[in-house]
Amino acid sequence: MTSTVKVTSHNFPVLVQTLNQDGETTEERVLWPKDGEVQFYVTTTQGLGVRDLEYDDPRVNQKPE
Repeated sequence: MTSTVKVTSHNFPVLVQTLNQDGETTEERVLWPKDGEVQFYVTTTQGLGVRDLEYDDPRVNQKPE
């Protein structure tokens, strides 16, 4: 079974983490407002963590691709 989750960053970067069934992060992606709506997939063995980044997080100062 697979579900689609859509994430949109409106004002500031957001961190999206792909998590395995043990809760370990397997992939991270920073979304910027210019990215618009981005689709991610979750399954019975894979989930997502989504949170706004702190202003002092070093990833905030990285240039978006």
